[in-house]
Amino acid sequence: HFDDIQELKEWHAALVDFHRPALHREKLEDAVEKHIIRARAVTTLKAKISNTEKALIEVESAYSDPYIDKKAVDHYKQAINQFLTDVQVNDYAEKARKHEFKGHYDKAADAYLDALFHIKNDAVPDELQAEQILEIERMANDLRKRANEKG
Repeated sequence: HFDDIQELKEWHAALVDFHRPALHREKLEDAVEKHIIRARAVTTLKAKISNTEKALIEVESAYSDPYIDKKAVDHYKQAINQFLTDVQVNDYAEKARKHEFKGHYDKAADAYLDALFHIKNDAVPDELQAEQILEIERMANDLRKRANEKG
């Protein structure tokens, strides 16, 4: 009878070891998802950034977890950094559209240039944002031309 209990304990331990990486990955995913959902739900830029940074902290802590694949952690980190950049660039773009609507073309171009500065100095490689960079440069240049034509 003792052998059966010992075998059951060993089988249980092996089963737990087998599932441990998936459990750790799911825990990370749940924590990150919670913060990203909050970041999407809040309205202020500061709150969006704060919640996204909390998700990044969760991901950074996963590098020390021996049960989580580091390539998966890299993938999460890149996706969250891209989300953070998108949040910030969208804020600059909204400011630019408001300035353009008011006829303040120089200020609108400056807002797009602020977005461009942010993109070129963020944690996401520029080659992954090449289309976005070109589009923002085009918009800023078009607005500068409109400002010069306006006088």
